[in-house]
Amino acid sequence: MKTMTVNIEGMCCGGCVNSVQTVLKGMDSISSAVASIGKKNVTIEYETSEPSIDSLREAIASVGYKVAD
Repeated sequence: MKTMTVNIEGMCCGGCVNSVQTVLKGMDSISSAVASIGKKNVTIEYETSEPSIDSLREAIASVGYKVAD
């Protein structure tokens, strides 16, 4: 299992965390996603190929948040 961490802007509650985790877990290459309000990020676990930052931006934007640069 490999991991990557992505910073996210706009999360402020448990509902935000749940939305981000749910959309990312729905992606084919991602086996786990754990978001943190305090750290303002999400840690993603994947098995084979690393998800592209563009696909992550798209998925996260679809639930109303933004990947921080």
